[in-house]
Amino acid sequence: LNHTLNNDNLSEKQRFMKSYARKSSIRQTTQQYGNDQTLDKLDRMATLLDSRYRIPGTNRHIGLDGLIGLIPGVGDITTTAFSLYIIVQAAQYDIPKTRILHMLWNVSVDTIIGSVPVVGDLFDIGWKANIKNIDILRKALDRKRS
Repeated sequence: LNHTLNNDNLSEKQRFMKSYARKSSIRQTTQQYGNDQTLDKLDRMATLLDSRYRIPGTNRHIGLDGLIGLIPGVGDITTTAFSLYIIVQAAQYDIPKTRILHMLWNVSVDTIIGSVPVVGDLFDIGWKANIKNIDILRKALDRKRS
């Protein structure tokens, strides 16, 4: 939620720079671990799920998680499956189990609260579990390398 609140106070240029820095950091991590297209793929998937589209008239972004989640029952199950795919792929990097558990926690919160009608749909717009999980993966890989 802090991530969401911080983005509200940023100018468009600051949001772009923050996004660019995050993507640049993912590229650096990818370079450190060789020509690994999996990290790029996971990053693109997380962005698509959590923040691909700007909501017109606002500075808020929504992804397929928030849109597909509007479909009762089926939507939340579908987006949870994609989120779990990201975690399974992250586990292939042999990062600490505590990081994997943190990722599972993020997806659990997203799934449980996201399944509540109306409130859950609004929550999905702000929580962005997949982007959080990619950031956890990137930081774990950076620590593993040092």
